[in-house]
Amino acid sequence: MKKIILLLLLLFSLHAQAQVVNQITILPANPTSTDTLYVVTDFSYFGNCSFSLVGYYYYIQDSTIHVLPTYCGYGDSTLCTSIDTLKLETYPANNYVINIEFHQGSVCPFSHFDATIAQFDTTLTISTPSGIDPINASDGEINVFPNPAIEELNVQIKNQDIEFIELYNSLGEFIEKYGSSSFSVSNLSSGIYWIRIYSKDTFYSRKIIKK
Repeated sequence: MKKIILLLLLLFSLHAQAQVVNQITILPANPTSTDTLYVVTDFSYFGNCSFSLVGYYYYIQDSTIHVLPTYCGYGDSTLCTSIDTLKLETYPANNYVINIEFHQGSVCPFSHFDATIAQFDTTLTISTPSGIDPINASDGEINVFPNPAIEELNVQIKNQDIEFIELYNSLGEFIEKYGSSSFSVSNLSSGIYWIRIYSKDTFYSRKIIKK
């Protein structure tokens, strides 16, 4: 009986060790806010190799980009290695954490998942396309109000003139450009947005919330 238990523990240990993230590559290597981001995953797992990756989705929360690929064959004993390129979006210039959560499903080839089988975190800096780094102004130098906003948003920078403001959604997709420091947000859906506040030779990024 003890031998059987030890054998089962050994098999479980080997099974867990084989499910491993071999390599994660972010493309382009030095992305800017105009580049579409790609995540290349090299992942070994026990599953159904013929179906391999069956789907993925992603979303951004605060400064973390969550990527959730789903593989086929939960509970299978065949060792598979899959190299996949996951296309994301463009994102505002900022420092990010990319969290990749590998899922696996037993219903193939559908993307239904039964378990999380591995996770991987990496950091990423997205810069401006012009090569000018945004200044990390303190909260006292930039005033964005009211935030959360319902009808109108107002932006002020201490001792600087605002040239224009760009609005982006939580995925980094451009929405609109404003030529003044006050503008209406009443037509926006509730949620998290980003604004880029452009002054002479630089810009600032701030998160806003629309109620």
